[in-house]
Amino acid sequence: MQYRTLGRTGLRVSDIGFGAMTIGGEVFGATDDQESLRALHRALDLGMNFIDTADAYGRGHSEELIAQVLKTRRSEVILATKGGNQFTVRQGLRNFDPDYITSALEQSLKRLQIETIDLYQLHNPSQEVMRRGDIFERLDRCKREGKIRFYGVSLEKTDDGLVAIQYPASRPRGATVSARAERQHRHHRSRTSGTRGTLRPFQKHGRICPEGLA
Repeated sequence: MQYRTLGRTGLRVSDIGFGAMTIGGEVFGATDDQESLRALHRALDLGMNFIDTADAYGRGHSEELIAQVLKTRRSEVILATKGGNQFTVRQGLRNFDPDYITSALEQSLKRLQIETIDLYQLHNPSQEVMRRGDIFERLDRCKREGKIRFYGVSLEKTDDGLVAIQYPASRPRGATVSARAERQHRHHRSRTSGTRGTLRPFQKHGRICPEGLA
C-alpha cells in the first residue's frame, strides 16, 4: 500500500480508501452487515487506513457499522464523514445552517462512538453557502472544542470546488475540498487539490486521493 500526506494536515492516508456508502444499505438494496464488517477489517489488514462515509449513508447505519470496527482499531483509521443532508426529513434535503450542522456532527460522533472526527466535510454545499462563510466559523469552533481535527467540503461539480478555494471564508486552515472531474468526455469522481485558485485533479480516479487546501 502506498500513502500520501493529506495536504498540510500532516495526516498520512492510503492512496486507496474505503468508500462506505454502500455498506449503509438502501442505495443498492439490502446488504449483509457481517460481510460489510469483514470487508472493513480486511481493508485495514491490507494497509488501507482511510475510510470515507457520511451521516446520510443508510440513515446513519454506515457510521454505526464503522463504529464496531473503531472499537478495537481506532488508531489504524483516518476517518472522514460528512453532514448537511437532512435525511431525517427527506433524503437529499440540504441544510447547512450552523446549528443544524453542529447537531449533525454531534450525532455522527455518537453513532461512531468516538470523541473526535479526523475530517468532517460539508456534503455538497451550494456556492452561496460557501461564499457566506458562517458555517466555516462554526466548524472552526467545533475544531477548537476538539470535536473535529480538520474540515472541508465534498462537492458534486468542479465549478463549486473553484468557489471553495476562491473565497477567503471558504479557505480556513486545515480545510479540504473534493469535487468531480470530467475528462475525455467521461465522468469520474476525483479528489482534487486547490492550488492558487485552480483545481488540479489527481491521476487516480475515485474518492481515494484527498488533498488539503491549507
